[in-house]
Amino acid sequence: MALKARTSNALSEHHKILGHACEDRVRSILIGLGIPFSDDGSLDCPDCPAGKGKRATHPRQEDQVDSPGVVHVDLLGIANKDSLQNFRY
Repeated sequence: MALKARTSNALSEHHKILGHACEDRVRSILIGLGIPFSDDGSLDCPDCPAGKGKRATHPRQEDQVDSPGVVHVDLLGIANKDSLQNFRY
């Protein structure tokens, strides 16, 4: 299976290849590796703001329970065997 040849050596293409790293990081990596690139102006990636955005929180709901339902209780007490960190569960 042949690999597709890279059609562009633009900074924006390297930005996408490097996982949408910031412009300074992409430049320093390319310069450090000696890879030539063309500066196609400011790095204006439409995917970066969407990926770094925060979601709104869920609305708070007050849960009111009439009966407690099923209650699980440990009736064993302290275990007779210590864990690897010397805890007794």
